[in-house]
Amino acid sequence: MVGRRNTSGLDVLLEVWRRRKWLAIVVFTGPFAMTVSLAIALPHLYRSTTTLLVERPQVSDTFVKSSVTSELETRLHTISQEILSRSRLQEVIIQFDLYPEFRKRATMEEVVERMRRDIRRESKGGEPQKVLELQSEHAATIAFTLSFRGRDPQTVAQVTNTLASLFVKQNLNLRKRQAAGTAEFLRVQLKEMKRKLDQEEARLSEFKERHLGELPEQMSVNQTTLIRLNAEFRLNKENQTRILELMERERLASQLARTRQFAYQSQFAEGSPLLPGDDSYTTDSDAEVITARLRLARLKQELTDLRTRFSEKYPDVIRVKAEILALEQQLGVAATANGSAELPPLVNSSRPQDRKVPSEAGKELNSLREEEKALVQAIAMYQQRVDQAPLREQEYQKQFGDYKAIKDHHNALLQRYQEALVAESMEYGQKGD
Repeated sequence: MVGRRNTSGLDVLLEVWRRRKWLAIVVFTGPFAMTVSLAIALPHLYRSTTTLLVERPQVSDTFVKSSVTSELETRLHTISQEILSRSRLQEVIIQFDLYPEFRKRATMEEVVERMRRDIRRESKGGEPQKVLELQSEHAATIAFTLSFRGRDPQTVAQVTNTLASLFVKQNLNLRKRQAAGTAEFLRVQLKEMKRKLDQEEARLSEFKERHLGELPEQMSVNQTTLIRLNAEFRLNKENQTRILELMERERLASQLARTRQFAYQSQFAEGSPLLPGDDSYTTDSDAEVITARLRLARLKQELTDLRTRFSEKYPDVIRVKAEILALEQQLGVAATANGSAELPPLVNSSRPQDRKVPSEAGKELNSLREEEKALVQAIAMYQQRVDQAPLREQEYQKQFGDYKAIKDHHNALLQRYQEALVAESMEYGQKGD
């Protein structure tokens, strides 16, 4: 009976190693030696890395609002595409004589593609910040690294610095282009809006000249002037009435003097002359007639005034005409009671001295009547302006309803254009990020 030995896995491995150790050594040593030889034979590769910091604009948005509205990540992506373009990388390759051996057997497109693989850009994010327009969160890029690898360490460092300077320069150029583009766009829009505004203002100026004095904004002035003219007209009428009453009193006084003289002569002819200053021949009826005639003159003046403003059917006109008729009848009855058809006329037109009106009062009366004519014309003109104002306002709204909107739009564009010019000046002064 043959006995069995208990063998473990370790014993089996040791047994295999004793039998095949030289084969294993040869198999491991060959690839290792080839790898070491290949690593020693390959040239050294160097990678140069630079970090670009994104600083905030030197001028606060409170004072100057930037016209560059693109996000930083979007702008960096655009700059990367421009710098990694074939024309830009080809200039760098030729400038630093990169990949000389590879350029001999490959096309320039392949060389450029290889350089793109050797360039690496990595963004470094900051604390999340909110975008007010979108109310969303994203990582604010405050720095990013740019690296390039190659065989010559000095050349690699120079290429990295050149690429970094291109990023800075391209960012400035991009911001300048955006600021200048915004200012140019606003300038074109402002020019077009200014042309429309000039056209509207020319039409508005022609409308105001055509309807001068009838515009809605002149309504208060016209009403104030009309009130003042009416007050002057009333004062003029009062002054005319006063002068007419004065002249009437002078005529009545002259008539009374002639009546006394006639009575005196009659009494003297009968043998009982009156002493000078004796008024016994003056009756109460004569005083009443004089008073009635004065009132009749005032009423006739008042009737003339009312007829200039109202028709014959107006109540005040009818009332004054009735009073005049009643006074005329009363004067006729008084004249009959005194034994004559009528009293002697106030002025005897056959006597030159009676035809003369006192010079000062006559001149003043003529002046007041001329002033009255001018006042009537002015009142009619301003009354017409006040009456036409609502119609002109409707016409104004119909023809110039968009004028205020155009003017407000023009002013807003002008303000934005001025802000864009200041923002453009800030970018050209390299005060942006």
